[in-house]
Amino acid sequence: MRPYQERFEPPQPKTFKTKDGEEHNLLTVKELEDMTRSELVELARKLDIQDLQRIKKQDLVFPILEAQAKAAGLNFAVGVLDVLPEGYGFLRRENMRPGPHDVYISQSQVRRFELRSGDLVAGQCRDPKDNEKYHGILKVEAVNGQDPEAIRGRRTFEKGTPIYPQERFKLEVRSTQLSTRVIDLFCPI
Repeated sequence: MRPYQERFEPPQPKTFKTKDGEEHNLLTVKELEDMTRSELVELARKLDIQDLQRIKKQDLVFPILEAQAKAAGLNFAVGVLDVLPEGYGFLRRENMRPGPHDVYISQSQVRRFELRSGDLVAGQCRDPKDNEKYHGILKVEAVNGQDPEAIRGRRTFEKGTPIYPQERFKLEVRSTQLSTRVIDLFCPI
């Protein structure tokens, strides 16, 4: 194998098969959000996702993304992004501490989607190569539960306009609740 051939990834599947053998295209977060709840439930049943009666429409998107990635033979990762000073980042799972299950996100993806530390990122990932230690994100599927393209151009917190309170919130609604009365007296909101 020539050295330049090692850098290129094999083509990723664009379709997946459900448990009944039907072939479907891999769906994005935007496409899933545009579907009705009944369509999502039907797709989730085909992907063998359990306990669908209690799940809200917006909570069906991530399990479907994960199940369709597994059906296509891909891994799926969700975590909180920690961007390092060098520009690349890692998806952290527990307590934002570095660990063996972190998933690498390249500098180009961080710039392309304007990702920041603290973003909840979900996407398809690949296994580590021979000389790599971490899994790597292939495709960012969602950022903070939204389509990654829709999240672009958001303002930073520092550039926001402060709005000062105009009226006081009265927490005490019943005189029998002492805790809300104490909060109103010592630290009014």
